[in-house]
Amino acid sequence: MLLQSNAYSSPSSPLEGEKRGLGGDEGVRPTHKRYGVTWLLLLLAFLLTLPHPSQAQRRPKRARPATTQGIRGTVFYLQGNFMPSPDGASGGSRKPVARKLLLFAPPLDADIMESGALDGPFVDLGKRVPAYTVRSGRDGRFRLRLEPGTYSLIVQEPDGRYFCNGQDGEGRLCPITIQKGRWTSTTVEINHAAVY
Repeated sequence: MLLQSNAYSSPSSPLEGEKRGLGGDEGVRPTHKRYGVTWLLLLLAFLLTLPHPSQAQRRPKRARPATTQGIRGTVFYLQGNFMPSPDGASGGSRKPVARKLLLFAPPLDADIMESGALDGPFVDLGKRVPAYTVRSGRDGRFRLRLEPGTYSLIVQEPDGRYFCNGQDGEGRLCPITIQKGRWTSTTVEINHAAVY
């Protein structure tokens, strides 16, 4: 007669050892369950270290330029003879054009006008950098939000020259004033190729 004791007996197969356990209540647990619990505990610990949304630092909002004032208008290129004739017709043309517009603050002084320019009033900007730039579309229209103040509005021609056809009594070139809460409308006429 064969007696069986409670002592360890080798399993007949590896699976049988897992099912029956080795020596008493200690059984071999599958490894994937142990790792699953460990990862779950690590994830829970990580989530507990995160700040509550009410305590988290919020990113400051970027300041936006004022939306209630600025400049808008149309750019026209004038070419040909605009001298009055007896029949009231002129041979000149006035067409909307796409151009780059530069705004300088504070306004530019008349002392930067090119000397000896025979074909119109052009300015030498040197190393001056505009405060703002905007491009008009093919229809000549442009719109730009600006801070209140007075600016010089200069047009860059396709050949790279800078055009301005006026100044005020204080010697400021092509001045345009922007008032708080208002849009300033203007018409820019590039007339260096026109005859009057």
